[in-house]
Order: sequence, then structure tokens, then C-alpha cells
Amino acid sequence: SCTLGPDVAHVHPDAPQCGCEPTDGAGADACEEGPLWVGALCDPDHVRQMVQIANSTEGSALIPKQTRALLSTLNEEALVKGMFYRRPQGVAKGVRTPKLTEVMEELWARGHASARTHFDTFALKTDASALEFDQAVNAVATRAE
Repeated sequence: SCTLGPDVAHVHPDAPQCGCEPTDGAGADACEEGPLWVGALCDPDHVRQMVQIANSTEGSALIPKQTRALLSTLNEEALVKGMFYRRPQGVAKGVRTPKLTEVMEELWARGHASARTHFDTFALKTDASALEFDQAVNAVATRAE
């Protein structure tokens, strides 16, 4: 697997490994792209507090249901430590694209964290590598046939 290049180390000494393994060309140049932000995108404690406020008696009377749903999605997403967001569309060739819930359950069964993203209804945030994600999608798609 590749690591983020030495140029990132001076910016972020604890830079994680990207986990990319070239598969059919995908990920082959991931380490050459950048600069890449590798820090957290939000503060999980702050998001959790916002969810608690939104779901309180007073908050639920003032905050729209859609906003509370968004905060809930942000909260779940914030708990996943993975760097990447992935879409299962097109991974399993010649079979239907599995539902996100099925892919999430497969990833959990394989020991990976995953959650829906707040910005793309067809994507998951996960700590699985690209290869591990593709294997999980293909396993679900194969079972569904």
C-alpha cells in the first residue's frame, strides 16, 4: 500500500496511509495527487452536542425535521475515521448495484466502520481500503443474484 508522500509529512507528521492498492488502474496515482487535507473535517464532540440540542424538547420544537436528520447523518459520519468516501455504483460489473445499507452491513461484518455521507446520498464514508470496499460490494451483489 502507498503512503502519502514526504511532502505531506512536514505539514502533518501523523499523516495516515491512504490504503490505495492499484486495482484496474484505480488508485495507481493517488499518492501523486495533492496536496491532500488529512485532518478531521469536523469535531465529533461538537456535532454530538448539536444533535443533543436539536433533539431536546425545546430544540425539536424550533429546529426543522430535515435539519435534525442532517445533524444525525453528520454525527454518524463524524465517527468514521476513514479518509475517503466511496460509491458502490459500477463496482460490481454485470449485476445490480447493492443498496447502501447492505454494503454498510457487509463492511461492519468485515470489521470496518462506515456511514452515509451528508453530501452524496449514494456514497459512504469508510475506513476500508478501495480494494476492501470493492470486495464488500461484490460480496453483497453476488449474494443478491
